[in-house]
Amino acid sequence: MANVLTDTLHRAHTQTQLAQVLITTAGAFSFAAIVIALAILPAYIRAQAATEAARYGATTAAENNKADRAALILARKRISALEHIALQPRTVELIAAVVKSAPAGVVLTSINYSHKVDETTLSLSGSATRRQAAQEYVRLLQAQGLFSSVSIPLTSLARAEDGSFQIAAVIAGNKEGI
Repeated sequence: MANVLTDTLHRAHTQTQLAQVLITTAGAFSFAAIVIALAILPAYIRAQAATEAARYGATTAAENNKADRAALILARKRISALEHIALQPRTVELIAAVVKSAPAGVVLTSINYSHKVDETTLSLSGSATRRQAAQEYVRLLQAQGLFSSVSIPLTSLARAEDGSFQIAAVIAGNKEGI
């Protein structure tokens, strides 16, 4: 079979294929880096909690200085907040599932984890190339069964001309350790 492409076209086609391979490889490495960072997160949180506990836990009752008491209360609140996340073995897997399920055209810019006594919420911010992509993302998150509710506030949809969105996802009960 004879090559019907000229040398110039053949070189251009080869360069295009090489660029596609490089872009795909870069995306795979980026995703792997995100997963690795999320896997390390619980250990980092535990280490931070232990450091805070060591730093402020040694404070004795004899120190009545108001500033020291305020710092101790603040440290204990931080430790309490960090311990909850560290004790949840599936938090990293949950966040990884949220990141993985983003459809083409959706880019997450931030994920905020908020825990209250009876409810844990992920607030997702990002941008979408089109409004339907953000709505498709909500449907995908709902279909996973990890959340008791997933919604985009109407104000987020109304100002979607720039493609930005916010999604509130309430994590379904702690039956599975989340």
